[in-house]
Amino acid sequence: PDAWLFGWAGAAIVGGGTFLATNLSQIRASARADVGLLPTLLTTFSAGNLIGRLLAPLASDALVRRGRPRPLFVTLVAVVMAASQLGFMLGATSAAGSAAQATTLVLSSTFAGLSFGAIWPHLVVLTSELFGSEHLAVTYLFYDGGCGAVGTLVLANFLPRAFYHGDPCVGPGCYGPTHALIAALNLSGAASSALVAWRAAGLYRRMKKM
Repeated sequence: PDAWLFGWAGAAIVGGGTFLATNLSQIRASARADVGLLPTLLTTFSAGNLIGRLLAPLASDALVRRGRPRPLFVTLVAVVMAASQLGFMLGATSAAGSAAQATTLVLSSTFAGLSFGAIWPHLVVLTSELFGSEHLAVTYLFYDGGCGAVGTLVLANFLPRAFYHGDPCVGPGCYGPTHALIAALNLSGAASSALVAWRAAGLYRRMKKM
């Protein structure tokens, strides 16, 4: 069951990030935020993505050195993605064009990018640590392709289309339900990765002794 639990968490995080990466322009427009905010949202999401890919493994390595299970870090990543989705919901209900709205959206974009970037290196390292390196290439491709496919097709495409109506669609109802569902999925992903961490606690205690 660890394989499916880990895959569920990965798909939720990847899907949440892909949804934002492909819909940021429409999300900005539906929130009636200032049009000049879009480049900032794109930049902070991309920068967060880069920083997450580079620095997140260092943070999870620190956990492992203390004998803590690395999947706990994935739990944190999923919680941050959920909070970011809720932040976008809040931004859509704030006064259009206000400083509070801009701050909320920029912070949400930044932390969503961090979460999206952080999950990718952990798909590789956790595949090796949890399931062994003998068939690492095949196992990793399952997670890389599976999480990407589920995230892109279901969360980034089918789910938004179920709620987005009108051209253009304006107001919190355009993307609010999608943000809420993706947040809920990420919280369930956090729970599933926490369960993987609990099941793998003995493995990481042994790794600390090596």
